[in-house]
Amino acid sequence: MRLAPRTTKSYVYYCGTFSDGVNPACSRHKIDQEDVNKAVFAQISNHMRCCIDALSVIRELNSRSSGLKKYDVYEKAITRQRRELEKVNRKFSELYGDYSEHLINESEYLTLKQQYLLKSEALKKEIDNLLISQNLYSKNYKIDEDWENLINKYLKCRKLNKELADAFVDKVQVFEGGRISVNLVYDDCLEELLQVKNKREGDLNE
Repeated sequence: MRLAPRTTKSYVYYCGTFSDGVNPACSRHKIDQEDVNKAVFAQISNHMRCCIDALSVIRELNSRSSGLKKYDVYEKAITRQRRELEKVNRKFSELYGDYSEHLINESEYLTLKQQYLLKSEALKKEIDNLLISQNLYSKNYKIDEDWENLINKYLKCRKLNKELADAFVDKVQVFEGGRISVNLVYDDCLEELLQVKNKREGDLNE
């Protein structure tokens, strides 16, 4: 859409693809800038409220005894895997010494070196996965830090401004008939958060 003045205090958007001749099927439809701004602000406001509400539900559920127990189960599993990783890394660090002292030959050294490296990487990935799963049950459940900081910063905004739009808006589309589609930068983060919320609520029924 292309912004054009209608009066000294009012602007409208005209279809840019029609004006540029990119899509002959498009008509010269237009929409008030204020209508677009209201739709964008409503989408951002709903996005922020949904995030805050979902976080509140998840953290409340995770503060219950069932959530704390599940968190502790993961904590013990993470501790075990970290100890195993320390053991593998220690063996790896001692390996060259064994080779230098001719306790193992070159072929054995290379084979064991590769085995320890693969084992170490596998354990690191497993620990990372356990940490992700553990966070699902944390009473201080964490989301993307940049996303959370933006929401806390702009939650009390009461109207759209350039700073708010730049922080949240990815794309705005206006279709024939005045339908407006607003895509936000963190839509995928919100979708993932709502899936976690639904999962935790579903856990109560198991």
